[in-house]
Amino acid sequence: MAYPSDLNLSNWKSLIAAAMRSPLVAIAAIVAAAIRLFWILRRVLPEPALDFSNFYLWAWAIRHNIDPYGPDLTPYADRLGISITPIPHSNYPPTFLLAFEPFSWMAPWTAYWVWAGLTVVLLIASVTLILAEKNFRWPEILIVTSFAIVYRPVFTHFIYLQAQIVILFLLVMMWRALQRRNDFAAGGWLAFAGLLKIFPLFMMLYLLCTRRWRALGYTLILFAAGFALTVAIIGPLSFGFFSTLMEHAAPAAGTALNPKIGIASTIVRIFGRLAPDASSHTFVFGRMALEAMLELIVLWLTARAIAHSRSNPLKAEYAFGMCVAGMVLFYPNSWSHYMVLLLLPLCQIVVATERGQAPVFVPQLAVISFVLAEVSYNAAQKSIWHKHMNLGLWLIEGMFVSTLITYAAAYILTVGAEGVVRED
Repeated sequence: MAYPSDLNLSNWKSLIAAAMRSPLVAIAAIVAAAIRLFWILRRVLPEPALDFSNFYLWAWAIRHNIDPYGPDLTPYADRLGISITPIPHSNYPPTFLLAFEPFSWMAPWTAYWVWAGLTVVLLIASVTLILAEKNFRWPEILIVTSFAIVYRPVFTHFIYLQAQIVILFLLVMMWRALQRRNDFAAGGWLAFAGLLKIFPLFMMLYLLCTRRWRALGYTLILFAAGFALTVAIIGPLSFGFFSTLMEHAAPAAGTALNPKIGIASTIVRIFGRLAPDASSHTFVFGRMALEAMLELIVLWLTARAIAHSRSNPLKAEYAFGMCVAGMVLFYPNSWSHYMVLLLLPLCQIVVATERGQAPVFVPQLAVISFVLAEVSYNAAQKSIWHKHMNLGLWLIEGMFVSTLITYAAAYILTVGAEGVVRED
């Protein structure tokens, strides 16, 4: 990275490097990001965000020994003065509801702001931990954090006040534990993430392909122990979650401005748009075969790259972020706010670029992915507002393309990081 004294005004990289090291630029960036974040949190008035309201009600139901998975909980929501439509019952694991229970002791709005504040802290902590010990100065850390806050999926995440940033933090902690060779902690962080949302257990693929057998064993043992503890505290109501598993496994389109960006769900959405009346068994089988084939390709590419990285600590470090991106693509129920998990591989690309280890085009792909998510959402939103619904539905596919580009960038970084010579 260039120093101000070495600046060549004809070199745009030097200009960017100088800006990244500027305290004034860093302060301006973080203030702008904070203003945007506060505006997002305030715009959901006069009631708490939809998904947060669901979390609150489900935890409240568990606390009052009411089955959150079976009956329509709308009457209880009306009593509490919150809205849960269109989700009348829980589809989250019982451990998540148990962990969320302390918030149900607060008034809904108090719980909303406490949860929002905790989520902001975990977002900042996640980015800081990824950049820690990488020779980044504080202005650079503030600027990268600012970009993370204004990342379009973070906007969507806070509109619904979702829980994926918690998962991001847990995966970052797992990654840090693996770097320290602390297999027990790594397994514990992953087990806890799996108990909260199930899908993070995909990251066991990383442990398997890198032959981290102790960490994998601790993950399985601690996951089983955590679920047993949940059942001991909540009781038989815990098992109601298994009746909702198809809601997690089955691909679906999502909503107009919050599409599901997993491969299978994207194919369902596009096929439904191109052939809305095609319901023959042959058509459905062909679509499902395509979903399975593409998911298996991502799974194979991910596993292969991780396995090849295990003898190289640098590659193994970047392979973790690639595995996270592969998880988002592979999981059918990945909504666009799950893209906040891509901040892990994106921040790793920032680190690799600063180190001079990023192969050609990887930083550019990361920038394209970041910008495409913003442009795609805004263009789709404006099209839908102007009654151009079909155009808007195609434009929002940029969120899936952005995810795919991030995965491609992380994959290229993983397989090509070795031997890259830094040019100062």
